Amino acid sequence: MASLAAVWYQNALGWTLFYLGMSFSPDLTWSSCSNWWNTEDCVDGDYRYSGETLNTSLPGTENATLRAMDSLSNFSLFNTGAGEFWQYRALGVSEGVHDTGTIQWHLAVSLLGSWIVIFLSLVKGIKRIGKVVYVTVLLPYLLLAVLFIRTILLPGAVDGVVFYLSPDFSKLLEVQVWLEALLQIFYSISPGTGVVVNLSSYNKFNENCLRCCYLTRASTHSTLFSFAGPGLAFVAYTEGIMQLPFPDIWAVLFFLMLFTAALDSQFAILQNVLTVVFDQFPNKLGTHRGPVTAVICAVCFLFGLLFTTQAGVYYLQLCDWYLSVFSVLLFAILETIVFTWIYGE
Repeated sequence: MASLAAVWYQNALGWTLFYLGMSFSPDLTWSSCSNWWNTEDCVDGDYRYSGETLNTSLPGTENATLRAMDSLSNFSLFNTGAGEFWQYRALGVSEGVHDTGTIQWHLAVSLLGSWIVIFLSLVKGIKRIGKVVYVTVLLPYLLLAVLFIRTILLPGAVDGVVFYLSPDFSKLLEVQVWLEALLQIFYSISPGTGVVVNLSSYNKFNENCLRCCYLTRASTHSTLFSFAGPGLAFVAYTEGIMQLPFPDIWAVLFFLMLFTAALDSQFAILQNVLTVVFDQFPNKLGTHRGPVTAVICAVCFLFGLLFTTQAGVYYLQLCDWYLSVFSVLLFAILETIVFTWIYGE
């Protein structure tokens, strides 16, 4: 299950790497409606989002796909420069899950680049990862602090903070809210996947596990690095960045933060897969970590090309919902039953 999650999750890094590269353009390409991919309905200026669900219909898309893509469609259907850049330039999105379309080569190249970064980080084992994460863990917090300080000084920032801290308890009656929470929990602590068990196996024998548990949970829930639907990161935030002075600099900082934060999750997922492979065949593969890691990354990249097609975002949302949540939930329940009631006796 972890290997499957690694395939589609890596595409988020590919998207981020693409946006990071585009952030170095002289003028942010999503800041206007004068590009070849923009439609006549594109709006450069004012727009409003009421917080309610927008029109969730993409032409020709099935109802099941629409439900899986609700978090995407809430933002991606804005007829703004950022919204149309996301749909028509970055994704080249097709009419629906039934229309695979062609591979978007800029996404394929970005995906390849992200896999190369993963390979170089994992090829030397857990000691190399331990050094890399000093950068990938601390840098997002530093950049997040910079972004927070800058945005809190903008006009209307207090209103935004008040809105954020004013919960709408009626939303607790909606199933969608609980499903989103369930999704975040499984991404956050990865129950049933073996990721946490694998990482904890590298601790010292006398490590204070309870303290580590509290620190991990506190850091995870106090700082939420989640894509929470691709449209939030790649449309809503990009629109917000354009409201800042020197938006090019803030765009680079934001997507660099997003990329390094996502790297940490992928490190844990791939290291889990590699540990299983090397532990299963210690004599045959133990001395060939480099080639084995390269093969696994290459295979994952080839499967990941499906998500770089014009229907890739549909496939990713469906996998995200129906494979990463419900199947992992089922496996976690079965593991609990097996180890507690059967193996435990």
